[in-house]
Amino acid sequence: MDAQSLIYDVLATDQTITELVGDRIYPVVADQNLRPPFMVMQELEINEIATKDGPIPDGWGFQIDLYADNYNDIRSMKKAVRSALNWKVVGPPGGRIRTKVGDNTDAPFLTPSNLFQYVVDCTARVST
Repeated sequence: MDAQSLIYDVLATDQTITELVGDRIYPVVADQNLRPPFMVMQELEINEIATKDGPIPDGWGFQIDLYADNYNDIRSMKKAVRSALNWKVVGPPGGRIRTKVGDNTDAPFLTPSNLFQYVVDCTARVST
């Protein structure tokens, strides 16, 4: 099961997110000198459980970095990601995951290149 692809598909097909960033959702790293708004997502961890047939994935941790030129855009992006991923079940039967967005209360911050950035933590678990 590829949880990162499932989460990418949710983000890339969400109407509000595509209105905000278009197709600028990148795995791991974005192109250099890219103009915002855009998102960078990466899988941080895979939790496994031991079975008699060997370890199987049980959960994943993700980070989605949001970048925008201004505070209002970054807040809109944060709200759209939360709406798209918080407490959702996604994927085909037999390969479903349940997602949850972390309860970040941090404010967006300015990067050295004067972009607003907000970090969204997300977890996913195997679901039936």
